[in-house]
Amino acid sequence: MQVGNYQNTNYIVPVQSNVSNQQYSNISDPLASYPYGQDVFSGQYASFKTMYSNFDTSVSRFSPFYGKMGNQNNSSFNNIPSNNNNQVITQTNTNNIPANTMSNNPVINTQNTIPAVIPKKITPKGPALTNIQELLQNEVKQISTPQKAIETIAQHAMISRQERTMANNISWGARFYAKKALELAQELERNRVNMNQSQINSLIMNIENLKIKSISLLNEAKKRAINTYNEALKATLLYNHFFTENGQYTTILNDNDRKFVEDELDKTWKHWEGGFQKEWQGSIVKADEAPLVIDKSAQEIYNYINSIDNILAKLKN
Repeated sequence: MQVGNYQNTNYIVPVQSNVSNQQYSNISDPLASYPYGQDVFSGQYASFKTMYSNFDTSVSRFSPFYGKMGNQNNSSFNNIPSNNNNQVITQTNTNNIPANTMSNNPVINTQNTIPAVIPKKITPKGPALTNIQELLQNEVKQISTPQKAIETIAQHAMISRQERTMANNISWGARFYAKKALELAQELERNRVNMNQSQINSLIMNIENLKIKSISLLNEAKKRAINTYNEALKATLLYNHFFTENGQYTTILNDNDRKFVEDELDKTWKHWEGGFQKEWQGSIVKADEAPLVIDKSAQEIYNYINSIDNILAKLKN
């Protein structure tokens, strides 16, 4: 079973650095045991600590569709009967009006003309997981009601948005450590004449450790950025599978609910492509999409590390 069509392309953000790959290649998932470090959450950045701790892996309660589904006055999903009794909605091939085999159930607003074919949403190219079809097929097997289908789509959409935010915050931590390493290098350059060799070696080791920590976090941020794409892709492919063309629940969505769901998917894709609006310190600002967040961070970190390496090279002469 093929769940939708998608383009798989490689997305690689070049991280230019003179830090040896061997220095940090053995660091796997650094956030599992070291999110940032207490020293990051200080001064004007103290609010980041609370922001980070608020992220929850149980994302359903953060769902962008939550509330819509739970409000009987605003959602038609509450009126959709379960298909536990093998009751289905079918569409004939002889006309454009879907036949409702469940009598006495006001699922479809017959005053609205439902087009014969609801087109699939097009997904942008990106770093799709090689096993995404397998993952989606397993999820499809667990879905037996339209409510569950919408809930699953919403969960993936919210994970996508959350991963974009995590990519931003983690890349900020990566920039923080690179800048801190540069400040120590500049301190070493200024005070070298007043330091003994042991102090110099200790400071150089701290600088190198900060460089490793910075690049490790940048690599983690890249993973989060890629997750931003894949979760949005999962949400869209599941929507296409269940609610477009000959999908199992295509005839169930009325015009308003379909527009709502598609708008939410469009908003989610803005976190990967095009950027989006967000509130920041009382103002509405433009937030960068995930790839641009990583590109900017990678360039800034490269500049810091390049300056560090130049300072250290001079000290060795």
